[in-house]
Amino acid sequence: MVFTGATCKPVGILQESSNGATVGLSVIVMMAGISKVQGDADLAIGDFIGTSADGQADAKTPGTDTTEYVVGRVLKTTARLAVTPRSRLAA
Repeated sequence: MVFTGATCKPVGILQESSNGATVGLSVIVMMAGISKVQGDADLAIGDFIGTSADGQADAKTPGTDTTEYVVGRVLKTTARLAVTPRSRLAA
Protein backbone atom coordinates (compact mmCIF):
# COMPACT_ATOMS: atom_id res chain seq x y z
CA MET A 1 0.00 0.00 0.00
CA VAL A 2 1.38 3.40 -0.91
CA PHE A 3 0.61 6.07 1.66
CA THR A 4 -2.09 8.66 1.29
CA GLY A 5 -1.17 10.85 4.26
CA ALA A 6 1.86 12.50 5.83
CA THR A 7 0.98 11.03 9.24
CA CYS A 8 1.10 7.38 8.10
CA LYS A 9 3.75 5.06 9.62
CA PRO A 10 5.94 3.71 6.81
CA VAL A 11 7.66 0.34 7.13
CA GLY A 12 9.76 0.31 3.96
CA ILE A 13 10.48 1.52 0.45
CA LEU A 14 8.59 0.24 -2.56
CA GLN A 15 11.33 -1.12 -4.87
CA GLU A 16 9.38 -1.17 -8.11
CA SER A 17 6.95 1.09 -9.86
CA SER A 18 3.41 0.95 -8.56
CA ASN A 19 2.09 2.43 -11.82
CA GLY A 20 -0.59 0.10 -13.06
CA ALA A 21 -0.32 -2.19 -10.03
CA THR A 22 -3.36 -4.30 -9.46
CA VAL A 23 -4.85 -5.11 -6.07
CA GLY A 24 -3.71 -8.53 -4.93
CA LEU A 25 -0.34 -8.55 -6.71
CA SER A 26 2.84 -8.82 -4.67
CA VAL A 27 5.54 -6.13 -4.65
CA ILE A 28 9.05 -5.87 -3.23
CA VAL A 29 9.47 -3.61 -0.18
CA MET A 30 12.91 -2.80 1.27
CA MET A 31 12.71 -2.52 5.06
CA ALA A 32 16.34 -1.67 5.90
CA GLY A 33 19.40 -0.43 4.06
CA ILE A 34 20.05 2.26 1.48
CA SER A 35 17.68 2.89 -1.41
CA LYS A 36 16.65 5.54 -3.90
CA VAL A 37 13.41 7.37 -3.20
CA GLN A 38 11.31 9.87 -5.08
CA GLY A 39 10.79 13.18 -3.29
CA ASP A 40 8.05 15.78 -3.46
CA ALA A 41 10.74 18.43 -3.86
CA ASP A 42 14.52 18.59 -3.98
CA LEU A 43 15.97 17.16 -0.76
CA ALA A 44 19.26 18.27 0.77
CA ILE A 45 21.97 16.01 2.17
CA GLY A 46 21.24 15.50 5.86
CA ASP A 47 17.48 16.17 5.60
CA PHE A 48 15.33 13.93 7.77
CA ILE A 49 12.59 12.38 5.65
CA GLY A 50 9.24 10.71 6.03
CA THR A 51 6.21 10.22 3.81
CA SER A 52 4.16 12.92 2.16
CA ALA A 53 0.45 12.81 1.37
CA ASP A 54 1.18 11.14 -1.99
CA GLY A 55 3.68 8.54 -0.73
CA GLN A 56 6.85 10.32 -1.83
CA ALA A 57 9.69 11.32 0.47
CA ASP A 58 9.21 14.65 2.21
CA ALA A 59 11.62 16.64 4.42
CA LYS A 60 10.65 16.60 8.12
CA THR A 61 11.70 19.01 10.86
CA PRO A 62 12.15 17.25 14.23
CA GLY A 63 10.17 19.05 16.93
CA THR A 64 7.95 20.76 14.36
CA ASP A 65 6.34 17.92 12.38
CA THR A 66 5.24 16.26 15.63
CA THR A 67 2.48 14.08 14.12
CA GLU A 68 4.67 12.85 11.26
CA TYR A 69 7.29 10.08 11.28
CA VAL A 70 10.97 10.43 10.37
CA VAL A 71 12.15 7.17 8.78
CA GLY A 72 15.38 8.09 7.05
CA ARG A 73 17.99 10.66 6.14
CA VAL A 74 19.17 11.94 2.79
CA LEU A 75 22.71 10.74 1.98
CA LYS A 76 23.03 11.87 -1.63
CA THR A 77 20.95 14.11 -3.86
CA THR A 78 20.21 14.89 -7.46
CA ALA A 79 17.22 16.82 -8.72
CA ARG A 80 14.21 15.12 -7.11
CA LEU A 81 16.14 11.92 -6.32
CA ALA A 82 17.58 10.98 -2.94
CA VAL A 83 19.31 7.99 -1.42
CA THR A 84 18.27 7.17 2.11
CA PRO A 85 17.71 4.35 4.54
CA ARG A 86 14.04 3.35 4.54
CA SER A 87 11.51 5.32 2.62
CA ARG A 88 9.18 5.08 -0.43
CA LEU A 89 7.03 4.46 1.95
CA ALA A 90 4.92 1.40 1.97
CA ALA A 91 2.73 -0.03 4.71
